[in-house]
Amino acid sequence: MSELNKEIDLVELYQKTLLFLVKNILTFLVFIIIGIISGVSYFYYTKNVIKTHYVAEIADIPKVLILDLTEKVAFEINKGSFDSLSKQMNTPIAAISAIKDISVDTTGSYLNITIVSKDKKSLSAFAKGLVYYYNNQPYIKNKFLAQKAAVKEINEITKAQIAKLEEIQNKFLSNSEGEKVTINQISNRQGEVISLYKKKQEYETMLKREKAISLINLTDNLVKAQNNLIKILVVSVFISLFFSFIFFFIRYSYRLVKLAKK
Repeated sequence: MSELNKEIDLVELYQKTLLFLVKNILTFLVFIIIGIISGVSYFYYTKNVIKTHYVAEIADIPKVLILDLTEKVAFEINKGSFDSLSKQMNTPIAAISAIKDISVDTTGSYLNITIVSKDKKSLSAFAKGLVYYYNNQPYIKNKFLAQKAAVKEINEITKAQIAKLEEIQNKFLSNSEGEKVTINQISNRQGEVISLYKKKQEYETMLKREKAISLINLTDNLVKAQNNLIKILVVSVFISLFFSFIFFFIRYSYRLVKLAKK
């Protein structure tokens, strides 16, 4: 008998719910339209953002250190410590506060940094500030100077080796002392000289570097800040339900007050 009562109660509940929806269909439609208009407006009036991908050029600095420093900057931005970061990065507060997101990917052979900003000018200023922040860390600065000093010393040794090999090669070619010289001997010496020249070029490229870390801009993408259809639907449904709840709450509260007065 109790199971039959439950079934009757469920049918009755279903009928009452259906009757309530039919009676208030126009009200629901009005709030649904308001919700859709609000959601679409939210989408179109939200400002675009700039998303830029950078690859970091690092002079023998551990990638994990750059990851830690970048995450620290991201944490400070989320915390709203713009003034402190502005001093550390030598960057205007406005450029830092315009940053929406910053992330680092260390999975590949390169270190990729993605920055999202409200505008391109702020993003460019922030990227320069980030490079300044990296390169002015005491550990990175000292390590880079030590590397350059070591490379300079090796480069001088390499230049001396090249000069010595060229002297020997010229001696073979002129054959001033009447020594027997084979083609293989000349070829081997030439191969050594070419190899040393390549190393010398690498060293000199390193010596020309002014920074331990620099960022190379790969791509700029204009992204709608809220370009997800699901987000629009969520906003629309939320607004519709919110106004519907407020409306019916006021309506039935008013009826209860009237009944109480009677």
